[in-house]
Amino acid sequence: MREIVLQGFDTVIVAGGDGTVNDALQGMIPGESALGIIPMGTGNVVANDLGVPTNPLEAVQCLMKWKPRRIALGRMEYSREQTGASGEPASRWFLAVGSVGGSATLVHDTVARHKGGLGMAAYYLHMVKLAAFHDFPRFKVEYLDQSGSFVNCSAVEADAVRIGNFGGLMRRWAWGAALTRPDAQLVIFSSSNRLRFVHYTLARILHTQWKTPGVQMVYTTQVRYSAIDGGPQLHAAADGEFLGGLPVKIEIVPNVLNLLMPE
Repeated sequence: MREIVLQGFDTVIVAGGDGTVNDALQGMIPGESALGIIPMGTGNVVANDLGVPTNPLEAVQCLMKWKPRRIALGRMEYSREQTGASGEPASRWFLAVGSVGGSATLVHDTVARHKGGLGMAAYYLHMVKLAAFHDFPRFKVEYLDQSGSFVNCSAVEADAVRIGNFGGLMRRWAWGAALTRPDAQLVIFSSSNRLRFVHYTLARILHTQWKTPGVQMVYTTQVRYSAIDGGPQLHAAADGEFLGGLPVKIEIVPNVLNLLMPE
C-alpha cells in the first residue's frame, strides 16, 4: 500500500471489511491519496456510517460521484505484551473506534474463536456472554476536556468513537460522533453494574437517547488508559481488531486522510 501511495495514485479503493480497511490505512499516512471503501466484510461499520451500498456495483457508482474530504484520524499507542511481543510500544491509525475494556475483550474473544464462521452473530453471541459473566475490571482514564485540562477518572469500559452509525442492532453507540469532527466522543462506563450495560445497549437498539446512570459521554482529542495496581491485564482494540493491552494512549490527529464521502 505504501508503494502505491508513493507512486502518486490519487485514489485507493479497498474492498473488504473494517480490518482490511484499517490495514490499508496504515500505508496511506502520510499521503494525499484518497481512500474509498467497498464493503465486503463482517461489520463494515465505516461503510455503514458513510452510507456505502452493500452491493459492490452500487458502491462503485457511489464512489465515482463522491469527493475526497480531509478528515482527522485516531492514533492508538499500545503495549504489545499481550500478543507475545516485546520492546517499544506500537502504534496504529484507526477510523472508527478505539476501545479498552469489555468491547476490546469482545473483539479479542470473537476473533480468536469463530468470527469467520458466524459473522455478526458471533459478536452478538459473545456480547450476551460478556454481559452475563464478564467481571469488567476497573482501569484508570485520563482525558483532555474541552477547556484544555486533563480529567482523571476510572472506568470498566471506555470507547473513543469517531463514527455515528455502526449499522446493525446498535448503530448509534455514540450519538454525537462523526468522521467530520476533529475529535472523538469518549463513552465512559464508570459502573460495573450489569443493568447499566443492559440499559445503555437497549437504548442503542431502540435508537433512543436515554441517559444511563454511570455512563459519561465527552468530546476529547487525547485520552490515556492505564492499569490499576494489582489489576488484571486488559485488552485494547481499534476498528474491530485486537491490538494489545495497557498502557494505551489515543490521540485524534487532524487533517491526515482524504476520504471519499458524500457531499
